[in-house]
Amino acid sequence: MRLCGTSWRSTVTAFFAVILVFQGVPTALADGSRTFTYKYDVEVGPVPEGEGPVEVFIPIARADSHQEILSREVTASIPGEVKAEDQYGNLFWRGRVEKSDGKPIHVSATYAVRRHVFKNELIGKVKRTEMTVREKVDHALFLGPNERVPVSGELVTRMAKEIAPGETNPAVVARAIYDYVVDTMEYKKVGKGWGNGDTHWACSERYGNCTDFHALFISLARVRGIPAKFAIGSAVPEGKSEGELGGYHCWVEFYLPDAGWVPIDASEAKKHPEKRELLFGTHPADRFQLSVGRDLKLGAGHHSRPLNYFVHPHVELAGKPYKQVKRVVTFKEGPPPAVTPVAAAPSSVDPAEDSLFTPYGFIRLDAIFDDSRMQHSQYPFWVQSEDPSVGVKDDSRMTLHPRLTRVGVKLNPQSVATDWSMSGRIEIDFQNGGSESRELIRMRHAFMSLQSGAFSFLAGQTWDIVSPLYPAANNDGMMWNAGNLGDRHPQVQLALAPRFGGGQFEAIVGASMTGAVDKKDLDDNGEHDGFAAAIPSAQARLGYSAKLWSGRPLKIAAWGHYGQEETATAVGGETDFNSWAAGFSLSLPLATWLALEGEGWMGENLSDIRGGIGQGVNTGTGAEIASRGGWAQAAIDAAGWWSLFLGATMDDPDDGDLNDGDRSRNAAAFLVNRFKPWSSFQVGVEYLYWLTEYKNLDSGSSNRVDLHFSYFF
Repeated sequence: MRLCGTSWRSTVTAFFAVILVFQGVPTALADGSRTFTYKYDVEVGPVPEGEGPVEVFIPIARADSHQEILSREVTASIPGEVKAEDQYGNLFWRGRVEKSDGKPIHVSATYAVRRHVFKNELIGKVKRTEMTVREKVDHALFLGPNERVPVSGELVTRMAKEIAPGETNPAVVARAIYDYVVDTMEYKKVGKGWGNGDTHWACSERYGNCTDFHALFISLARVRGIPAKFAIGSAVPEGKSEGELGGYHCWVEFYLPDAGWVPIDASEAKKHPEKRELLFGTHPADRFQLSVGRDLKLGAGHHSRPLNYFVHPHVELAGKPYKQVKRVVTFKEGPPPAVTPVAAAPSSVDPAEDSLFTPYGFIRLDAIFDDSRMQHSQYPFWVQSEDPSVGVKDDSRMTLHPRLTRVGVKLNPQSVATDWSMSGRIEIDFQNGGSESRELIRMRHAFMSLQSGAFSFLAGQTWDIVSPLYPAANNDGMMWNAGNLGDRHPQVQLALAPRFGGGQFEAIVGASMTGAVDKKDLDDNGEHDGFAAAIPSAQARLGYSAKLWSGRPLKIAAWGHYGQEETATAVGGETDFNSWAAGFSLSLPLATWLALEGEGWMGENLSDIRGGIGQGVNTGTGAEIASRGGWAQAAIDAAGWWSLFLGATMDDPDDGDLNDGDRSRNAAAFLVNRFKPWSSFQVGVEYLYWLTEYKNLDSGSSNRVDLHFSYFF
């Protein structure tokens, strides 16, 4: 829907902006705006003909409360698209050629921009000295360390404590840090080592450019518990209407309870002492912002180390940084032709969900071939026995289906009380039976979540708490009953996820509906045995995640499950049956392009959480069938457009708990290729060698190939 040529989101945003003005939220001063055209030109190479692949990344400015992007046009001599990185929400243009044609690559981004003077008038009105738990969680990214911006160590912590010692008002502390940096640092560019935004350099050498000034400010502020974020772009000269902009300029914003984000520019205050007061709390209109944050990882195609900061083009040749790159930035002041403003881009820094919901999903088609018969071609868990007494050897199958097509609606967070918000999700696919042209809808997720800071409460149907990772192969059946545990159950969850030491802990407990997956009815009385037990299953997980030097997160967790089932009449001499599991998960990044992932577990009567090869209780003996298993894979970012997964899975029940003919071992080895030439289109090719063994029967084995196509929206 569009209103008067403007998107409805922009209209709603403008409406609330007016309300915020009258509620005392800091606003831009209209009389201080500047309008200009900004052009960012890049020339790469020429790279020798035949060499490649060549990946080109250039920063793309986004709109925010201080910067209107009235228009934006990107032209290039190679194909490319504008994307967003995950951590800070920065925009960038990415282009790629598989092999160079020996000619230079040209990229140009042209903007019409209006910058506003912004002054935070609420600095002196701060009453709260402590952030709420929600504020600490929301701004945790700007409280932790960066590679060159530490928040620990004797030098930095001692220095921070010596500035305004004993002071608890963060506004007073931030001003003292600002004055300390301006007073003790010298702005100069001499020798080598300056310009890296390195706190230790600033502490030892006491000079540098804007990056060094602001690295020191950020470290000292974060040590004192004040969130601080780094921003970088270009300085647009005053008193000059057009010309070339050399170099770059950076500044900082820090966060205050009751006041929000406050801008400072310590290096300009050093160069221009007459602006010292102005530049604490005021954003002039003499700048153009390109990105936020440090240690940036741009995703697919970015194989080298994370970027220290992102203002220059980043180019890689065969996965290594390529330096033969020219950048020319020019500006011209004055009103541009009539244009339609570019809406502010979604940001992980200051999310502003101005719509109630966000739709998402994909359309997918699978073409599958098995050279032996699975228990179900489209929803495979094991291979049927090829023993002549019960089956047929090499009974091949082929199927074509769109059942994994998925549609979902994310209900965006909405404030329901001070420091409390609610969100939710509804998601379906078509993997629920029906004919091949009349597939039935399956509910995947339907839940609500109440959150305040690190605490959350969830009610509805979603993934189990146990077994949070999953292998890449066999999206039809998730390798359930073949080594991967966990499914989706109706449940309630309580979770606590505080930030700590640059990472995040998680502690989750929950209660779920027993029997929702396996619908076990051992005594065949028409009632699920899990329902009859009149007690939900319990699940719990304790984990930790943190980004490593590779820029990818380490994830480690331990988890467990316990449930009960009850029958009205004895089965194998028993009427009460227990289910339990204990396991661990690990995702270990070894490089920017390689991670090892996997899970291991053991337990009994696991059919309701997809263990024991779908076998829970031996109805002849009444024994809960014990099993153990797991899976492991290497996840390889082979190229920006190509991901590769190599792994294996296994579910191994205890033979002593089984009858003749029961499934005694289920294992698979897999190779998964995913090709993504564009962000919205993917081609997958999977191969699995699958072996299912039976007690005192011949095993069954299958070579399974799955070719699938997906369009994401």
